[in-house]
Amino acid sequence: MVADWTTSRSETVREASAEAISAMVALLAATVFAPLLPKILPSLLAAQRRQLEWQRLPLTQTLWSVLVRAAEHGQGQQLHEQQLLLPILQSLHASVCAPLDRTSSACLKNHNEELRCIDTLATLALEPTLTYCVSQLDPEKEPVHLCGTLEVLRHLVPRLGDKLDIRQPAIL
Repeated sequence: MVADWTTSRSETVREASAEAISAMVALLAATVFAPLLPKILPSLLAAQRRQLEWQRLPLTQTLWSVLVRAAEHGQGQQLHEQQLLLPILQSLHASVCAPLDRTSSACLKNHNEELRCIDTLATLALEPTLTYCVSQLDPEKEPVHLCGTLEVLRHLVPRLGDKLDIRQPAIL
């Protein structure tokens, strides 16, 4: 059902469906939400890849609300075990590393929302998220890729404060 709504040609339908999914996810009990998580996340990522950056904001906001709900239910381990964490990180990291049209408010809002999603992923599964980000600091990678990775880490370090006390010197 998510795939049908999020691939509609009508931008109004896509935005309304994204808002509806966000609202429905917030109402679901943990026992109902857990089996839906492996279906919702890949659908949202696939829909997000099909959109232009300035059109992704409703889907990115929905992704964030799904991740927040997963964090509320303590499902970080489930995301990691079902191998959902890495595709989400790869997709968001690639989006953050892509050149950004800073003149477009929609692009800037989406970019900030993507960083917020990565922040939520770090609260769900700190070690895998940091390990992935640090692994992307390969000097052989393109400068744009390195800048995006540094931006992600710069975003995470102040927000995760206490959780990073041990690892913060190594990251810096």
